[in-house]
Amino acid sequence: MVSRQDSIDWLKDLIKIESVLGNEQPVAEYIQALLDTAGIEYETVEFASARP
Repeated sequence: MVSRQDSIDWLKDLIKIESVLGNEQPVAEYIQALLDTAGIEYETVEFASARP
């Protein structure tokens, strides 16, 4: 089970990542790392190529 503090820390980390339109990849990579650490399978799907 995930602790409340872990959840808060993850949210703080996500807020720090600049993710304005066209720069969402770092957020996806952060979440992928969390899922990898937890051993959770996932699929990454590109939303749109060559976004501005």
